[in-house]
Amino acid sequence: MALAGPALADPRREPTFWSFLVPTPGMGYSVWPMRKASVFVLSVVIVGVALAAPSGRVDLKEISAEVSEEREANRLRTLEYNWTTRTELKLGNETRRLTTEIVRHTPDGEIQKTPVGDQLVPKKTKSKKMANRQEWGAKLLALLDGYTLTTKEEIYSFLSTSTLTHKERPGMIKLHGVGVVQPSDTMTWWVDANTRDLVSTEVRANLDTLDIEMDTNYARTAEGLSYIVRSVVRVPVLGVVLTVENSDYNKQ
Repeated sequence: MALAGPALADPRREPTFWSFLVPTPGMGYSVWPMRKASVFVLSVVIVGVALAAPSGRVDLKEISAEVSEEREANRLRTLEYNWTTRTELKLGNETRRLTTEIVRHTPDGEIQKTPVGDQLVPKKTKSKKMANRQEWGAKLLALLDGYTLTTKEEIYSFLSTSTLTHKERPGMIKLHGVGVVQPSDTMTWWVDANTRDLVSTEVRANLDTLDIEMDTNYARTAEGLSYIVRSVVRVPVLGVVLTVENSDYNKQ
């Protein structure tokens, strides 16, 4: 749904449109990937049952509830860790923003970020144009957040309507869904056929006639914490690429 009114800046005509996308620490996109990591957690046992059992012998509602419970357990495990997050915003071949931060949770569960090394951060400005950019950016984040499947009902809907194949990539299981959040969108899960761990996800969507791509890779620490290694959001027509990378997970 497009924003109404002539005052909205058209991102096609705004080469600096995306300078707002990673605002102040603890807000906006900087928080979103961490929430996403906890939502997409699929344990070895749960995914193994869901994907390996014969059709008709799987209770997908039960599986979806177990996935939801595992997601919450992983979120709680995340509170025990600190890690490094690197965020880069590029327009074409030019880096417009680049930050590296140590991330942790306070005893109250709030996200705390500490910048490390050199930072490339655009100067903040207050204007109607910037407000319009932020409004459009909030719409983008809300759209992408829809693919985190936050409830067991949403997980069930995806699992029950997706097509499954073992043949497209050696050693990988593919679940492919259409119309997950929008009528014409697609979301794909790639799962390791041996460990049944989620390896990556791909989302293809549209916002205000602009194609949006999001590719995410996952890993698991030796202690069993599932996390996002790398998440990339692209708007091809604008030449925009936003990359968030997480590494060096350590228990506090």
